[in-house]
Amino acid sequence: MIQIEEDTRSLTIVVTHTVYFGLITLLALAGNLLVFLALYRNRRLRTITYLYVLSLAVADVTVATFLLPFKAIASGLRKWPFGYNFTQFVGCIQLLWIGASVCTLTLTAVNRYFCVVKPQRYSIFFSRKKATLSIILVWLVMCVISFTFAFSSQFVYLWNPNVPLLRIEIARAGNIAYSCFGLLSISIVVYGYGSVYRVTLRHNNAVAPSLQGANSSGAVWAQEIKSCRVLFATVLDSAPPGFLRFV
Repeated sequence: MIQIEEDTRSLTIVVTHTVYFGLITLLALAGNLLVFLALYRNRRLRTITYLYVLSLAVADVTVATFLLPFKAIASGLRKWPFGYNFTQFVGCIQLLWIGASVCTLTLTAVNRYFCVVKPQRYSIFFSRKKATLSIILVWLVMCVISFTFAFSSQFVYLWNPNVPLLRIEIARAGNIAYSCFGLLSISIVVYGYGSVYRVTLRHNNAVAPSLQGANSSGAVWAQEIKSCRVLFATVLDSAPPGFLRFV
């Protein structure tokens, strides 16, 4: 671990940062454990759509277990006290969290696009089995990439106590690939939800009145739109900082 700056924070700021990371850790664990409980107890929630929510919850619990508590400790001690190997492991967790979350958010946008914009093709690309396999594949690939980067000589993990921030420095080629991956993911998410929004507007303006008497069709459509809204809110809430820094 390389500490890039001397800690110049006041005692008030140190306490604020430490309490903040502690609260975020507890809230992330509690909130996502409630998601697990809801999915376990309510079988109606075990749909293809909410498999992606489950994947995001797993990512958040992982980072709340293996990253955030140690940031709180380092903030309180005003230095990063952990050894090199553990530091690289924590760096791996951060990379895994960013990668798995971004890929899951991208898959969610693609799922919503086909569900709302191209419903006739939805069953071709999406089923419970296919969605589960795609999520597992994302996690396996991101684990391999994260561990490869974390324990390579091209990877440096930086601690800035004044933010406080754990920053990853990668070789130029890795930075280019990282940026391209982020821009592609953002483009897919924006295009997917933008298309859903346009279709929703057209539906509300032209089709919704004629469906008022068709309770079953209207109910199905309303449920899909509600799912889109929930998932889009999840995108805004769950997007990791690395996802937002791509641009």
